[in-house]
Amino acid sequence: MLKIRQYVFWLVLCFIITGRASSADDSVDSSPSESPPEGRIAKSDTYSKPEYDPGTSSLELEGRLAIVTGGASGIGRSVAMVLARENVTVIVADKNMTGGNETIQYLKQLSGHLRHRAIFVDVRNSTLVEYLFQCIELEYRNETISIVVNSAGILHPITPVVNITDDTFDDVISTNLKGTFLVTKEAVKHMLARNVTGAAIVNIASILGKGGFPGLSAYTASKGGVVAFTKAIAVELATKGIR
Repeated sequence: MLKIRQYVFWLVLCFIITGRASSADDSVDSSPSESPPEGRIAKSDTYSKPEYDPGTSSLELEGRLAIVTGGASGIGRSVAMVLARENVTVIVADKNMTGGNETIQYLKQLSGHLRHRAIFVDVRNSTLVEYLFQCIELEYRNETISIVVNSAGILHPITPVVNITDDTFDDVISTNLKGTFLVTKEAVKHMLARNVTGAAIVNIASILGKGGFPGLSAYTASKGGVVAFTKAIAVELATKGIR
């Protein structure tokens, strides 16, 4: 009982202190702005947000070759654009070639001097995934793939588990989980065969893969699998120069 009272006492004390600190901060923020002393210039006059220079790489990724699956739209397209701004040559791998080519146009605006390209792939099919890497190795024979982003994925409508069909479940698992496995497998084979160092494989999962969500049992199962798969591969490749 004494420990509980002590705990409540310290909790209330922390609340009071935190509340006073917050009130002090609020009073400072809400006070009318004063003119800067003579000889000083207001910060807002000289500190404007710098423009992003697409010609310089802040992340030291310049010169790398990357694959982004699902790059025809959404997260994949956004990732591809960020990489292009960092002067990374990007392969947009997707079965939606219309969207893939649209992404390439965006990439060319960011780094038109690089050979960005869209290549068809259905990540559910091992033969097509192997063909994807063969095409890249042939066309970019003097370069090595050192960045792979597995962003291809699908989401099924919220459906009670008793109403989810086998086809829906298989399609979601094949795209989200098996697709990540197939692309990662070929990427690792490519990287190890060429002694690539400083490589990175990024798998897009979801918080739902850890906590679940009613009506999305197939999707959450697929993303939970991606999380576990990624952890296993990370440990396996930790000493191989691949993150």
